[in-house]
Amino acid sequence: MKPFRTFAFRLLTFAFCLPLSAHVGSPDVYLEGKAGPYNMTVVVRPPAIVPGIAEVEVYLRGKLAPGEIPSLKIQPITYATQKLGAPVPDVLKQSSSDPQYFTGQVWFMGTGSYDVRVIAKGSRGEGVMSVPTPSTSRAVLGMPRGMGILLFGLMMFLVIGAVNVVGAAVREAELTPGAPPDARSRSKARIAMAVSLVAFAAVVWLGNSWWSAEASSFANHIYQPLRLDSAIEGGKLVVSLRDPSIMHWRSIDDFVEDHGHLMHLFLVRYPDFDAFYHLHPKRTGPARYETPLPPAPPGDYRVFADVVHQSGFPETPAGELQIPAGAATATGTLNDSDDSFAAPLPNGLQLVWDRPATLVARRPYSLDFRLLDASGKPVPSTQLYMGMAGHAVIAKRDLSVFAHVHPSGTVPMASLMAFGDHSMMHAGVNEIAPDVSFPYGFPQPGAYRIWVQVRYQGQVLTVPFDAQVQPEPTATESK
Repeated sequence: MKPFRTFAFRLLTFAFCLPLSAHVGSPDVYLEGKAGPYNMTVVVRPPAIVPGIAEVEVYLRGKLAPGEIPSLKIQPITYATQKLGAPVPDVLKQSSSDPQYFTGQVWFMGTGSYDVRVIAKGSRGEGVMSVPTPSTSRAVLGMPRGMGILLFGLMMFLVIGAVNVVGAAVREAELTPGAPPDARSRSKARIAMAVSLVAFAAVVWLGNSWWSAEASSFANHIYQPLRLDSAIEGGKLVVSLRDPSIMHWRSIDDFVEDHGHLMHLFLVRYPDFDAFYHLHPKRTGPARYETPLPPAPPGDYRVFADVVHQSGFPETPAGELQIPAGAATATGTLNDSDDSFAAPLPNGLQLVWDRPATLVARRPYSLDFRLLDASGKPVPSTQLYMGMAGHAVIAKRDLSVFAHVHPSGTVPMASLMAFGDHSMMHAGVNEIAPDVSFPYGFPQPGAYRIWVQVRYQGQVLTVPFDAQVQPEPTATESK
């Protein structure tokens, strides 16, 4: 009976998946930008498996008169084909309660880097906004037990019914109406039922074998994040990457620069979260990167590396590091002017968060921060930090979520540039307003820490904040 049960439980396996993403545990993509004259925030919630349907939400920002609200369409384009063979754009549905809020769906048909293009057309003009989104099948979970038992029961019902139909056909097909079957007919029926049972069992067994082979092949294509190995060698922190997947469908040495660096490396002392480093190792060999060990206190660290493939596909491999006592000293130096770490702010400076009253999982927020001087007034200006007004790292306390966010959103600049969009980087300016905002939606409820980074008077300031995120209300609670 085991093959029958196994087949039934595998029948809907692909429908139940655990979503991951390039950012650890943070699958949804958030991006603020412009489609021509229209400011908007776009949220793309990619499917857990592909082929699958991505959910798209568009929020038009700024006040618009009813006649100024444009019509919006979306179109998914892959990096491999660009516009060749792209589907016809789909019209987004406008909300009846909020006319500046639109929703829609697009199909992701394969693994790789997609560009969800939002096409706006209205009285103010036309424009297109690109939203690069990674597309992969992430993981597969087993079917709920109740569903499996139900399917197994239905299969047994069909097999038993089919066997009885064969027996009845052999036993009674040649009888005259109303005549009872004789011993010979009953004997032939029993033989036919036994043969048919063996035949149906063979069909189910072959079906189970086929499905097992398909499931195994599918499992080989499940997205597995790159693995990160880290070690301390001669006063240097050395990290190397490897591909744990069987298929090796991607390169581990085709990365492009994002904000001027091939790799953004983050060290978080765990479980206290009391030490944080943002480093930029240099490539020293195939999939190998080095940086001087920063002046980090000893302890257990979790290590995360942000990299972007040439196709614009981002990844965040993770690993662990043990820094022993004496390995790094407080007088150690950082390797790069962009390297930074969390420390008390100098000269009475304070970074304040205009915190929402309540944070709820899976809702988009603008996380707004401002740098104040010792008197509590905004400083005159800050400077760009790696081409942006600031950077934020958001991590859940159990590290099931880890995301590197920019004022434009969760999309790396290198991913935008892979699709020809260079509009998000600041050009020709350095002094900027002392305010910075990050569009983001917390994917899970729980306790989080947020490290916000800005550059002031040439120094990178890193300030931690704690947040408690509430569960998303159920449909009954939200009424």
